[in-house]
This record gives sequence, structure tokens and C-alpha cells, in this order.
Amino acid sequence: MKRIIAFHEMLGGVLGVLLFIFFVPFRSFFLGPVILIINIIMLSLYVLSFCAGFLMWKGKKSGILLSLIIQVFQIPQFIINGYTYLFICGSMLSINIEYFTSHYGFNFNVHLGSLYHINLMSGQTSLLLGINVIALVIFMYLLKQRKALSKHQTFDKQLDIQNENNEFGAEQSS
Repeated sequence: MKRIIAFHEMLGGVLGVLLFIFFVPFRSFFLGPVILIINIIMLSLYVLSFCAGFLMWKGKKSGILLSLIIQVFQIPQFIINGYTYLFICGSMLSINIEYFTSHYGFNFNVHLGSLYHINLMSGQTSLLLGINVIALVIFMYLLKQRKALSKHQTFDKQLDIQNENNEFGAEQSS
């Protein structure tokens, strides 16, 4: 399962970087400092996703921690009076509660690939609150893996200390 998540994150990271190269107009970096900062943060998250996946693929513990960070950024989705946040790296299955002037209700969305949408312009009377179920499931799985790894490391450290004590006691008795 870790390898599947690692591949998913590496692919999402590559697709996110390609999104910047081909679809984010170069001139958008010159539209103001806020847009520049948002674009740099989003690009950095895609690069971080690739690194997290690569480290997890190699079996590094740091890969799990970085993957947890990437998943946290993907779980929430919202539109509140025009302020929008959506970050997808790899895939999304979202469950949303929405209220727009023309309709309201529950909505399910599926997306394969990488995508982000940040809007800091208010003015619309709208509300959408959602979660990316795929990111939430991956987050919970990785959290369990991290806890199990921590318990395993603590057990290994206890064994090492016990072995050192046994060796020290054997040296003193001889």
C-alpha cells in the first residue's frame, strides 16, 4: 500500500509541476506579490509531493511525515463568499455541501490529476464545504503507519538498551 501511495504522490507531483509549466501563464508571476507567493507555495507543494513519494518509495521514514503534510493540504476544500481553496495532487473524490444562489445540496466530485484553485476575491454569495475522501483515507493510513513505526522503533530501542545492559553485565562479571 505504501508503494501505491508513493507512486500516487510522485505522479501527482510531476503532474503539478507540468501544470505550472504548461498552464500557469508566465505573466501570472508578475501580477502582484500575493499571486506570486501563492504560485510559489503551490509549486513547492507539488515538488514536496514528489519528494515525499520518492522518499516513501525508498522506505525512508521522512517520506511518511512529508506525505502526511501533503495530505493535510488536500483534505479541505471550500468556497466561502468567493474565497476559494482547492488543492489536488494526484486524485480527488470529494464530498461537498454546497449553497449557491441557483442551487444547494450535496455534491460528489472526482478528479484525476493535479489541480489547485485559490481565489481571494469576495463578492459572491456562495458556500461550499468539502473534503477529499482519498486524501483523508491516505492520511489516516499513513498516521497509523507512523504510529506503528514509532512503537516498533521504541521496542527496538528497548531491546538495544537491554542488550547493552546484558553485555555490560557480562563484561563486569568476568
